Parts: sequence; C-alpha cells; structure tokens
Amino acid sequence: MHDSDFGGHFGCVGTTGKIESKYYWPSQHKHIAEYIENCLKCQESKTSSLMSTAPLQPIITSRRFHLVTCDILGPLNTTVRGAKYILVFMCHFTKWVEIFPIENMEASTVANCFIELICRHGVPESLLSDQGRNFESNLFKEVLEFNRTLISLLRTFVNDDWDLLLNKLAFAYRTAVHRATGYTPFEIVYGRQPKLPINLFYENCSDPLELDWAEYVKQMKDRLKEIFETVRKDTEIKVDKTKILYDRNDRGADFS
Repeated sequence: MHDSDFGGHFGCVGTTGKIESKYYWPSQHKHIAEYIENCLKCQESKTSSLMSTAPLQPIITSRRFHLVTCDILGPLNTTVRGAKYILVFMCHFTKWVEIFPIENMEASTVANCFIELICRHGVPESLLSDQGRNFESNLFKEVLEFNRTLISLLRTFVNDDWDLLLNKLAFAYRTAVHRATGYTPFEIVYGRQPKLPINLFYENCSDPLELDWAEYVKQMKDRLKEIFETVRKDTEIKVDKTKILYDRNDRGADFS
C-alpha cells in the first residue's frame, strides 16, 4: 500500500486512506505514521512541509564598523559613465551606508571600493557578503531594506545619471532616523546631528567656540557613550523579540 509502485510512497493521509478502506487493526494510524516516517526512500527523496529553518542565531555588534555587510544591486540601466551596478556597504551597528556606482561585479572592482571604505573609516573587524543566489540571511535584512529604499529613491529621480545621485541619496539615508536604532547613522558615527543644507537659510551654522578642546572631547565621549549604550540595549531587545517570533513556528529536526 505504501512501498510498491502502485502505492507510490504517499504520505500518511494518502496511505492511510488506502489501507483503512480494506483493513483494520488496533493503533492503526500510529503504526502507519511510524512506518512512513521510517521509510528510507521517503527520507532520502522528500522534504517535509513541517520542517522549517533552523532556530535563529542572532549576531549582535557593539561598536562602529565592527561588522560591515555588503551587497550588489543591478544590473541597472547603464549610465554614460558606464555604471551598471550599485555596491552597498553597511555598518551593522550604526546603519551607516557607503554606496558606489560600479561598471561590473568583478572582485577587483569591489576590492577598490572596499579600500575606499577603509580609507574613510578604518578596517572593519568582519566583512559579510552575499555569495549565494538564494540568500536569506537575517543579518542582511537591514542591507536589503536599504536596497529597497534606495531603489525607491532612485525611481523618484529617474534619469540616465543615477550614478551622480548616489552620494546625495546616501547622505539622505545617513541623516534620517533609523527605526532599528532610534538615531540617525550620522549621529551614531559623529556624536552630533548633521548640518543640512537647509540650515543655511534660517540659522547660524557656526559651532559655539566657548569650550576648550578638553571639554569638547569630554562632552563628545560622554555623548557617544550614551548613544552606544542606548543602541546596544535597544538592539538586544529587538533581537530577542525577533528570535521569539522567528522560532515560534520552527520545528527543527532531530537526528538519531
């Protein structure tokens, strides 16, 4: 009823339906289920709809540019300068982004952009990149979320010179409050709110000079420490909630 060509190695519902129309014995359903669960051919060739992904293993960062993730968007319409793809780097802790228009996805091209990142912010302790077509890493969700934001922004400025807009769009993203941290990436990196072009129209943009250097440095350290602690605490809370929601329907797999 199950193993033969006419049985077709159907699951519990199909096989039980065939059997119970002709036969009965005590604990019938339990025995049929156990038999099918231990069928070697079924285990080798089928995937169970009850099996989901493994339990979430969150990665938590605690400082600026501790971990940098990267991803590539494209291909897009080729610009007059030859740009066809967008390379995105994101600091996992601050959500700071660096984006580069690139002509191709060759390793040397990506490496040159990574060197630019290093020259601006130093060498990150870890770099995580997408190497698979079916990429599903939760860590990259922030990057992918930025990618969706970026594509949306580019659509609002549709033209053949999209590569000239990337620095401005990156600045717009860095100076917007990120829902994951409650701060702008700019403030987490620099410890202060950014001066925007519009500030020139209605306020004096000169920084106060009453503080001496020692006092200025102390205030900056205190401010950054306060921001880091808040971001760390909020991130841990969000990660815990995400793991609970992610794992609640996870059935995992027990192997003997």
